[in-house]
Amino acid sequence: MELTAALEINSAHIIAKAIVDYAKEKKIKIPSTIDFSVMPGEGVNGKINGKSVYVSSPNLLDELKIKIGDEKIKQVQQQGKTVIFTIIDDKLAGAFALADKIREDSRIAIEKLKYLGIRTYM
Repeated sequence: MELTAALEINSAHIIAKAIVDYAKEKKIKIPSTIDFSVMPGEGVNGKINGKSVYVSSPNLLDELKIKIGDEKIKQVQQQGKTVIFTIIDDKLAGAFALADKIREDSRIAIEKLKYLGIRTYM
């Protein structure tokens, strides 16, 4: 978690912010990063404590030819959750499954639309 947050603290992306906020909430010490860079459409990378670390979408896994062997990861992907991967020294080291929370006012709005006979999709 700390290596993922160390990279994401340098990113302005909304998912990065959620990961950093979670790490801070859990009082996880976030180490320094050097050689930070953004890879558009794939994620971010940098060096942390001498290790090459990537935080990425599944696109980078394909590029690096890293296979997802964990059935739980595949299951949450099939549920439509966003999965972010941490790769350390070219090995899959972890994954985060993220999902949006439906706000109460959104739920009420959808119920009203359904009542009016309007189909809604998310």
